[in-house]
Amino acid sequence: MGRKQQELVGHVIPTYKRLAASGQIEISTTPFYHPILPLLCDSNIAATAHPHVPLPRRFSYPEDARTQLMMSREYIERVFGVAPAGLWPSEGSVSDEVFRIASECGFTWAATDNGVLARTLGRGAGVEETYRPWKWTQGTQSMQVLFRDHMLSDLIGFVYSGMGAREAAGDFLRRIRENCAGFLASGRDALVPVILDGENAWEYYDHGGRPFFRELYQAITDDPQMDSVTVAEGFRRLQPEPLTHIFPGSWINANFDIWIGADEDNRAWNFLLAAREAYDHAEGISEENRKIAWEEILIAEGSDWCWWYGPEHESATRPEFDELFRSHIANVYRALGKMPPEELSRPILKIVAAERMTEPTGLVRATIDGKSSSYFEWIGAGVYHVDQRSGSMHGKRFLVRELHYGYDLDNLYLRVDFREDAADLTASLDCRFSFRPNGVGEKSIVLHLEKGHLTVSESPFPFLSAFSEILELQIPLKQVQKEREISLRFNASFWHKSLPVDALPQQGWLEINTNEWVAE
Repeated sequence: MGRKQQELVGHVIPTYKRLAASGQIEISTTPFYHPILPLLCDSNIAATAHPHVPLPRRFSYPEDARTQLMMSREYIERVFGVAPAGLWPSEGSVSDEVFRIASECGFTWAATDNGVLARTLGRGAGVEETYRPWKWTQGTQSMQVLFRDHMLSDLIGFVYSGMGAREAAGDFLRRIRENCAGFLASGRDALVPVILDGENAWEYYDHGGRPFFRELYQAITDDPQMDSVTVAEGFRRLQPEPLTHIFPGSWINANFDIWIGADEDNRAWNFLLAAREAYDHAEGISEENRKIAWEEILIAEGSDWCWWYGPEHESATRPEFDELFRSHIANVYRALGKMPPEELSRPILKIVAAERMTEPTGLVRATIDGKSSSYFEWIGAGVYHVDQRSGSMHGKRFLVRELHYGYDLDNLYLRVDFREDAADLTASLDCRFSFRPNGVGEKSIVLHLEKGHLTVSESPFPFLSAFSEILELQIPLKQVQKEREISLRFNASFWHKSLPVDALPQQGWLEINTNEWVAE
């Protein structure tokens, strides 16, 4: 079965090359890693489409947009033998700067949604406005533009799969004839742009849509008033209308709200910007590592990460997307020889997870030897139990079983119990503990486990630690808490080969009031 599938897939590119050479199809492309180009050029442009939308720190790297366009153009030329003239910007996302860069890269036409046309014109975009080509021009740069019929495209994308092939094709062409009646009555031709963003529709059609296509194209062939044309052919047949600017937006509501503005989206953009800035300022990096870091940045610029952040879309695999995005960002720092920010160990997604916590009940009297020597050592400690059910559906591996925490008159005590089945992770592990007295300021320590040996990688103050069966720490309270009457917040994150594997808690901080028992 697998060999047969590989054999069939092997025919795809040669078939496309043959059809393109014959003129039956025209191959266009999207930016290489599918970024939202206007936001790469200037993330603040989102406020033009949606005034007062909350925004992250400004991301403005038009050179990255150019790279994404050139990579896709060069790839298509390498695979199919001809550089593409046409561009479907990811999610139909356009702006004046995107058109300028695309024109400079060699693209001659682009397409987006007629919702963008309506906002560009400042009025509704019906068939009179939509069923014709346009030409955007600014200075010496120009771009021919098509604006898809949103309604007809969505009928194919979401409705016709539930109908019989002949009925669906008949309804589609009936609507086109009705829409074009005014054009034909006045002796004009109409260019009907029908564009589907992706291949998602066809899995819901009978036989992948083949019966529908056969009915549709046969009916077009039989109609003397109708031709099926490529985009380039359509531009040759009709004189375009002029445009001096394009409203910045996407095919979804003519704005960028799917990818920016929500808290999760904005956190992702801030992580991306920090990694991009780290790349800019990195010195003494080999060309090979710099190339790896650059590729990871381009991948992280893709639109699909923020598609799953924010409130708009839901999927059982959102946690995987979140983890993958943070891993790509972490890989930038790894390639640059830097430790990734601690925040990357924690989900960007706002996860509602059940927590089982036991508050401290007394003072801790622990011997720091890495062993559970006596039951009474930690009897007064609080315990944070890691809820492993939240990750079972999506296959997340857990590292930590429990975190014990407590204090005596002078010290904070922490104890980490690792899972028995995580020995491959603890064989090489960085353990980072961060502290915030009363939620103000932050101090961190980092310990490294390597095949059972524990070393201190980073610390602004002396403390005791040991690892054998468990990881134990004794930290002077005066180093992390200047005033005994205030609370102390702390968290822990764990990194395997500079990639995040676990964090306690998954979001936020654990809080301990050291004054409660000291006062007694």
